[in-house]
Parts: sequence; C-alpha cells; structure tokens
Amino acid sequence: MKKNTLILSLLAPLAAMYAQDLSTVQNAIDLYGNPIKVGNAKFAGMAGSNGALGGDATSMLTNPAGLGVAITDHLSITASQNMMNNASTFAGKTIHSKLNHFDLSNANAVFVLPTDANAKLKFLNFGINYSSKKINTDVLTNGMNSIALNQDTTSGADIALFDGHNYSRTGTQSELNLGLGVNYDNNIYFGASLNMHSLSIEQWDQARFHLQNSNKSIFYNNQYTPYQEESTGISGNFGIIGKVSKELRLGLALETPVFWSMERVYNYNGMSGTQIRSEDRSEDRKMRSPMKTTLSAAFVPNKNLAFNVDYTLGLTQPRYSEYGPAEKQLNNFFRKNGANASQLRAGVEYRVDAWRFRGGYAYTGSGLKGMSVKQYQPNNMITQANTSYVLQGVKQQFGLGIGYDIASFSIDLGYQNITQQYQNVFLGGEYWESTLEGNSAFTTHEINPQANGVSEVKQSLNNFYLTLGFRF
Repeated sequence: MKKNTLILSLLAPLAAMYAQDLSTVQNAIDLYGNPIKVGNAKFAGMAGSNGALGGDATSMLTNPAGLGVAITDHLSITASQNMMNNASTFAGKTIHSKLNHFDLSNANAVFVLPTDANAKLKFLNFGINYSSKKINTDVLTNGMNSIALNQDTTSGADIALFDGHNYSRTGTQSELNLGLGVNYDNNIYFGASLNMHSLSIEQWDQARFHLQNSNKSIFYNNQYTPYQEESTGISGNFGIIGKVSKELRLGLALETPVFWSMERVYNYNGMSGTQIRSEDRSEDRKMRSPMKTTLSAAFVPNKNLAFNVDYTLGLTQPRYSEYGPAEKQLNNFFRKNGANASQLRAGVEYRVDAWRFRGGYAYTGSGLKGMSVKQYQPNNMITQANTSYVLQGVKQQFGLGIGYDIASFSIDLGYQNITQQYQNVFLGGEYWESTLEGNSAFTTHEINPQANGVSEVKQSLNNFYLTLGFRF
C-alpha cells in the first residue's frame, strides 16, 4: 500500500469545512455508496420498484429472489439517451450547464430450468445482468469580485478577484450481476447474486481569478486535482419473496457492502528548490460502502394489474481502511455527518391485451446531515452558516413507460425524471496555477482562500430508455 500525501482535509466538520478535495466525499456517497441501478425500460418506467414482483434479471438490482419468479427464458438489450441540467446560483446569478449522451445501458438474460412437475422445487433459474452509465457532470458557478484575495507571484504581490468555479467529472460506472433464483412450490422464492463493480473517474476542481494589478485572468487547480481514479469492487445480494395470499407478496433483501479497491493518480504542487514543482503522484486505498436492506410488498389482484412498493435503508456508513490521516479524517467525517440514507419506491403496471402501461415514483434521502460551513459573503466577510443539504440533496424520481408484446418479442419505452437540490461547496483549500517550462511543470502563483463559496444547485436528469426483448 503506497501512500504519498494527504489528499483530504476536513477540519471540524460541524463548525467549518475546508475541502481540498470535496469530490472525494461527494463521490463516496453518489458513486461508491450507491451501486448502479440502471435496468431496462420497464425498470425505469416503474422507478426501479420491482422488489416483490421479480420476473427478469433486473431483479438482482433490488431482490435476487425475483429471478425465481421467471417461468420462461428471456433476454433483452437497452439503449438510453440521458440529459442533465445543473443550474448553479451564487450571489444572485445562475449558470446552467447541460450534458447529453447516448448509452447502451443494460443487457440481461434469464435462463429457466424446470424441475420435476411433481416436486416442490419448481424452477431453478440463472440470471445475468450488465448495467453501465456515464457519470459525467459539470457544475459551473459565476464569480464574485468582492472576494478579493492577496496573491504572491514571481513578479510581486497582486490582488486576485474571484471570477468563477467549475466542478467537472467524466467517467463510467458499470456493474455485472450473476444470480441464482429458486421457485419453491410457487409460494416461496429464494435468490442470491454476486455483483462485480467498476468505476473510472476523471475529476477537476478549477477556479478562475482575475489579477487586478496584472489585468489578466488565470485558471487555478485545487491541490491534489485533477485526478484519475480506477476502481473495482465486489458485493453480494440475498433475498426471499413469499406469497402471503394469492394477491399479496412480501419480499426481504440484504445487500452487502461493496468492497472497493481504488487507484488514483493526482496532481501535486510543492517546493523544488526555489520554485514550486507540479508533478503527478499516485496512491491506492480501500473502502466499503454502506450495507443495505430492502423491504418489499406487491399486490397483484389479477393478471392485468400489479402494484409494488420497496423501502431501502442504509444500515452503515462508508468506511475506509485506515492507512494514514486522510482515511481517518474521512471516517471521522462520515461518523459525525453521515446519514443512513433511505429510499422509497412505488410502481404500477397495467396490461391491456398486448399493451403494458407503467408508472412509478421514488424518494431518496440525503446521505449527509446538515452542517455548518465557513463561507464568503458578498461583502467579502466570512461567516459561519448552516447548510441543509451539503453536496447531496433529497432526490425525487418520476417514471413512465409503455410496452408492447409481439409473439415472442417485446418492445418497451421508459422515461425517468430525477431532480435534486443541494449546496455546492467550493473554493476551500489551496489553488495553484501551472505553466510548462521545458520538460517540467512549475507553478508561479498560489491562492489560499480562507473560506468556502456556497452555491445552490438544482439538478435535473431526463432519461429515455428503449428495450428490445425476446422470450425463448
């Protein structure tokens, strides 16, 4: 295990927050703490609510016992178009940043093995599911010239006026699920899955300052950024579904933590003789995401109508293996400020002949508690202010879908709208401006803000899914 430097500084989180790399905290909650939940168009249209219904390989994303519900072999492939809009408001001004991308986001299959018709064990089913999504995001924030900071340069002292900030992330998150489902007497269903996770991230934290005396604008990178991070993880899901009556099913699932191994290459600035050298360094670390449990209930009054409700609760907090001060600070931060995030999902499907109509809603709580943050005010004064949703807010999701069966083939369309509002914290820590000199990179300017800027971010995602399926 190679540790080169401290990459995160969170000082007295309930009183002040100086973040040299807040993206580490945000990614721990949004990405590492939340295994990918990208299914097919049906899954999207019902807002991911299928825990007690099951029937296809996307069951492994909620309750793998749903594999045991399947009675025919089935495979499908899903394409998606994803549109994101982040609106960041700071000092009365709003900047929108929009991203659009196309994905082949899901492919899955269920293989049904019937047993002796007279046996209690009716089916032994195997499932495979692969999900992938882009995790690109930009949060652009306007400047505020009243934030004026002293800056040292090789030409002498200058005044740096804050002129804007950008958090930017690109990358891909994927997950492969291999599962087994058992149908016992058409009344009880058991399931388990092995899940293999992958994350590839490239992250920037960049501020722009206008030098008053030099009359020029310069971009600065936060210390330890930009960075590239490659991670792999493994987890398991276990579940059971039971029929209480002909119409009512109840489900229970347990999701183990994802055991992550991370490798990061990042930019570091430090003294080299009389100059400050900028160089790439590397480190690796391990963490485990929260353990979760899901309770589900499904009501199926007839062959044409089905309702499902899922409630997922986080049982633990993210936990890093401690190799030095950075991991200890991260663990202390989550112990004090982490919240056991929960999610409520509800979905419905109505069938009319070969048509299927779907709808769903999901509500996800924040993974962080509110806290006090040291921040700049428009008059350049620094105050301690409370924030409700730092880095992550409450998410609401609406889903709609329609499908049509043609003999052994099916075509489904799904739509998701996901919104959240949170406080974007930036500008804490050291910022460095880099220029190239020969074969080495040297910085000539350094800025050390003494507080954070905090903008209000409204995020909206509109995702469209097309699934082609085949039963055989």
